[in-house]
Amino acid sequence: MYLVLTSIIISYITWIYLKNKRKSPERILGIYSVKGKWFYLKYVTMLLMLTLRKFSSKRNKSGMGYGVGSTNDLEKIRKEIKVAWDKKAFDAVFYHGVSKSGYYFVGGIERRHNNKVNGLAYLLTPKLGLLHSEHIPKTELPADVDMKNSFAGGGLSFTPITPMERWDISYTGKMWKGEEAEKKWHNVKFEAKFTSNLPHFVVDTDSDRKALARALAREKWTKEFFEVLEKAHQTHYEQMGTITARLTIDDQTEDIELMGFRDHSFGNKRDWTLLHRYIFHMFYMDDNTRICCGVISQPCSISHFEIGYVIHEDKQIHPIQECDLMLYQHGEDGNPPKQLAFSFVSNNESYDCKITYLHDSVHYKGSDIEAKLYERFFTCEVNGRRGKGISEWHYNNMKTYTRDNSHVH
Repeated sequence: MYLVLTSIIISYITWIYLKNKRKSPERILGIYSVKGKWFYLKYVTMLLMLTLRKFSSKRNKSGMGYGVGSTNDLEKIRKEIKVAWDKKAFDAVFYHGVSKSGYYFVGGIERRHNNKVNGLAYLLTPKLGLLHSEHIPKTELPADVDMKNSFAGGGLSFTPITPMERWDISYTGKMWKGEEAEKKWHNVKFEAKFTSNLPHFVVDTDSDRKALARALAREKWTKEFFEVLEKAHQTHYEQMGTITARLTIDDQTEDIELMGFRDHSFGNKRDWTLLHRYIFHMFYMDDNTRICCGVISQPCSISHFEIGYVIHEDKQIHPIQECDLMLYQHGEDGNPPKQLAFSFVSNNESYDCKITYLHDSVHYKGSDIEAKLYERFFTCEVNGRRGKGISEWHYNNMKTYTRDNSHVH
């Protein structure tokens, strides 16, 4: 027995040694890390660390961070961050929704220093098509300082009423449709409330630990890597719900109900120049299943991270375990495709997604320079079931930006 066990151990050590004599592979396109020679050892180590941190945080209630934290910490941490702001600190909320009759809504406010916000709103209607808030593609706007309890600017506001249950949404102002040179303007009033009794998803605590361990194990581990990982951390949580709205466009008023989504992000630093790309899809299925699936690339910390969840009609929520969407295979040249197909796994079930994009729009963030974002509105099939959704494709804009891009300002 001991001889067999010794032989197995020696064989395993020999396999590890021979496997790791080869040179570590280069990053794909110089950006996306791949499994290196120490990947499996790093993966097991990181998975163990994340698991231990999870149990430790439950016992000691130790703050927020990768693998730790709790829902009860969220508001407390956010208030502490508002006191100790870095010049790139932020506090941001983002909402969108889709109706079965074909209405789409997107809106977001990101608070920044010096009474500035990044604000944007989109409405897609069956009759008029895609409407843009007044300043798009620009999003940097003065904050509405009179609305102290709201995220507000540019005619758009989000006001918390009951934590984790209700927010009020309002947009009053002009919106445009058509090409940049031939805009057609409409007067729009959108008064709505977001309500939810659904569970929320906290990235720090609810993401699949194996997916996070894989993402971290792909990277080269150095002192600088872990320092950047800590500094770049931000808290982010999401919640599905319902948006009930009264929409008036010019002199036409209509009541609509949308399957809704909100997220809330905050941190001591959001530096858009560090992000290379991301793609997020939010699916609203006809059978009331909701899905969020994203892939993020921030090469200074994690160059490929798969994230998301599936929430079913019975309120069960399961994180995404893996996703085969590779950023470098889709739109790496800055031109997002009109159709897309990929698969992911959640709760050990495979989901095959087919997407057709109906409308796109571009806006900018990070002083209207650093980040270029495509807001995309789509129809889809997931495992043969139909639905609609909203997608956001982010590109680092620093290499392509010039001061002559007058449409940005």
